[in-house]
Amino acid sequence: MYVELDSESASSTILAYLTFFIYNKKENKYFTIQDDEEKQFNALRPVHGFPQDDQCEFGVDVMVPLTNWEVVSNTQEYSNTKFCWTLENFSELKEHCYVSSKILVGGRNWVLKLYPKGLNTIYSAWLSLFLHIADDETVKTGEETYVQCDMRILDPFGCDHLTKKINQRFGNSIPTWGWHKFVSLANLEKVYLDNLGSLEVEIHFKVVSSTKYS
Repeated sequence: MYVELDSESASSTILAYLTFFIYNKKENKYFTIQDDEEKQFNALRPVHGFPQDDQCEFGVDVMVPLTNWEVVSNTQEYSNTKFCWTLENFSELKEHCYVSSKILVGGRNWVLKLYPKGLNTIYSAWLSLFLHIADDETVKTGEETYVQCDMRILDPFGCDHLTKKINQRFGNSIPTWGWHKFVSLANLEKVYLDNLGSLEVEIHFKVVSSTKYS
């Protein structure tokens, strides 16, 4: 009999006490096996338990000492899940960074930040693109917002859009997420600019959920 940490939680270490329950059908009683020592569950040691050969019904009580807890609220339907942003005359853009208008999704304002010549000189041959919590948005301590979305640069002459996925929690510690190398400038100018030299960026929000810790 073993307890295994779910793969989605394996990035952190969780301390837990284990108590196994074995049900004796004949006597209608439970036999308990309790481990008095706290066990560390993490990616290196995700499984703890006891060997057991008998065939029987059993259960387990996992007690994790908590200092706080989280309340998650999900909103699954939004009136506007797609946002398109057109940057005209892309090859003539001079500013280091361009910021889209605000996108209100999941009760929070977001913006796209685009760097036509890369975030810095290391990425000068690339377009950098990020999703940000809007700068004037208030994020309280312990608040996080989980976002699952597609960010793409549209192909103006077909359907070969360049798409990358975000699956990330945003908060005070991580207010932004994206790519330093979203697309090379050489490939962008060759494939993704229309006849007028404009670039069209799109973001499609799929899941947005807010988490508040108490």
